[in-house]
Amino acid sequence: MPATSRRVKMRPTANLFGVDLAAAVALTQQLISTPLPELGYQIVDIEVSGDFYEDDDGAAASAAWARLDAERVRLVDALTEHWGVPQRAELHIRWDDERRTLTNDLAGFVTNVQSWHREGREVCVGLGQDDKELPIRLVLGMGDLAVT
Repeated sequence: MPATSRRVKMRPTANLFGVDLAAAVALTQQLISTPLPELGYQIVDIEVSGDFYEDDDGAAASAAWARLDAERVRLVDALTEHWGVPQRAELHIRWDDERRTLTNDLAGFVTNVQSWHREGREVCVGLGQDDKELPIRLVLGMGDLAVT
């Protein structure tokens, strides 16, 4: 069986804004000290929109992008309070590199991330979508710096 990254969906408690920031920050801290899967990275869904198969005019997708981007900013701000200013990175799939890496996996649906280096790991927050009909995902990526 081929190695795969472990995908976890966080179940935030409901609040006025959507993402429970305290829970998201606590999850991030927990994942830093948790062994990574065989590939050396994992991607955690912090919040996921519905799909957009019936969104002919794109209005629902635009609203979801705006809402989830605001949640992304809130999460980045919360992590910045703990760890300082993140690095910004544009992601591009490296077609010449067939290895499964955090960066290549994220680049399949996220165009840029904010990232921090913590305890030998890269921690990334990004927002992306695999295809226009599919859900928009606010994600936390965690990977071994030696592998990512």
